[in-house]
Amino acid sequence: MHIPSLDFSALNRIPWQGGEGRPLFSFSLPLVDIQGYWVPTRAWPEYSLPWNLQVDSCAQSDYPALAFVNTKGECRALVALSQLRRECRIQAKLNQEACTYDIQVECMPSREPVALTVDCRPQGWIEALSQWRSGLGLSRPVVPQGAWEPVFCTWYAVHAAVEEKWVEENARLASQLGMGTLIVDDGWCFDEAKRVSPATIGTWYENIGDWEVSSRKFPDFARHVERVHGFGMRYMLWVAPFLVGTRSRHYREMPGTLLPGEAREGYRLLDPSSPGADPMLQRMARLLKETPIDGLKVDFLDQIPPSYWDAPTSGPVLEFVERLHQAIRQERPQALVEFRQSYATPVMTPYATQFRAGDVPFDFLGNFRNMSLIRVAIGDGVPVHADPAYWAPGERLSNVSRHLIASLLGVPMLSMDLTRLTPPEREIIAFWMGFYHRNQAAYRQGRWTLRPLAGNGGYALLEAKGMPRVAILLEPSLLPEMRERLEPGDQLLNLSGEDLPLPGAEPLFQPERGRTPCPLPAGGAARLA
Repeated sequence: MHIPSLDFSALNRIPWQGGEGRPLFSFSLPLVDIQGYWVPTRAWPEYSLPWNLQVDSCAQSDYPALAFVNTKGECRALVALSQLRRECRIQAKLNQEACTYDIQVECMPSREPVALTVDCRPQGWIEALSQWRSGLGLSRPVVPQGAWEPVFCTWYAVHAAVEEKWVEENARLASQLGMGTLIVDDGWCFDEAKRVSPATIGTWYENIGDWEVSSRKFPDFARHVERVHGFGMRYMLWVAPFLVGTRSRHYREMPGTLLPGEAREGYRLLDPSSPGADPMLQRMARLLKETPIDGLKVDFLDQIPPSYWDAPTSGPVLEFVERLHQAIRQERPQALVEFRQSYATPVMTPYATQFRAGDVPFDFLGNFRNMSLIRVAIGDGVPVHADPAYWAPGERLSNVSRHLIASLLGVPMLSMDLTRLTPPEREIIAFWMGFYHRNQAAYRQGRWTLRPLAGNGGYALLEAKGMPRVAILLEPSLLPEMRERLEPGDQLLNLSGEDLPLPGAEPLFQPERGRTPCPLPAGGAARLA
């Protein structure tokens, strides 16, 4: 369906009128005041104009949107499709002779109506994306209070060398530092205690797929969970329903339920449309039925890639997720369910209670970027969880504090061996967890404004009616702009690496003692007077 003319100053919404077959739209976008583009895998625009751009999406990976921007961050055209449940592709090819991007948008057919949006109204690209998303009429998640609680995760701290005593001691310390949820990550369902390394990664997942608690690591799992509950912590387990280890019973007894392909890292993928999907769903539900855990971290739903166009996977994956959601809610209506970065998308919001940034150990700037991506994708009112903060021994205290500040773009999460922290590190963690708790109502009710710049610049601003604003500043040059938006009593967090002048402000936190006092040091916080 070729669209011969569009209003490139207005909102265009074009329904599919091509009859049967695969919906297909095409049009040409004039290259006027366009200096960059944004796609769902980027936290902020890339300021270049490639010859070819392509966005592939499906229910379990990203979403069909492409924005063209100028250097002010204004959206010159948002191209987005309403079909989120099936495979979609947006292609843009630079036509130098015609001075256009020639754009083609297509998706798999379904019973649902399909419409193309080309929004060229003068506004920021984040605002354009938010308006498109809000017009889709998607369900919002039911969010229990526990989804807003800070998290301690075992993964970076110990990998699969988890065992009862270590978990309980760290859960106790995490509770004292202000965390309210424990995630026991990979390693609870097999006996081997191991760490990720070049020697282990080749067969890492070979034992998973049956999802039974290791009695060697957790001799009395129910009592263990209750002891953790006694510290005031909720308890979640990591699962990956599509990963079937080559040493699991499922692999031996139900080989016909796996997708074609060789094993990698010790696993093959479950076919979500096969008879093997039902036993896997039952194992997930049984964990909630037979143990006192509070929820599941559901990982690797994106490992089944989109397929264009002969054997689409999006439908079977989404149907599996819907059935998993029903099974979880039937056993535990208030269960916590964590989804990960690439499937933190608008269509997935009804099926999880929280969405977590992708793996970025040591990299607090990457954590901030990834959390920005999720916020742009799913909007306000949904818990966005940080990837666990993790740093090397001997890290500068200002950087330790910056790890925690970055995580405050959402719900903070930590994965350090808490028994080995230095007293100053514990003090920093306790301060920022306390800060989050004091402002938690704003996180639940508030609205985020993101001001991303190219590279790692920008700021984030959280506003909630009747509550002090929380501002996280990453780019020092934006301090004057930030000051103009803030009022007395608002709180400014310095994620940048520079000490910043803030005359008249009340210092709230300085991570490195013994230094000359500064109103807003790197990794510090201040309240505006």
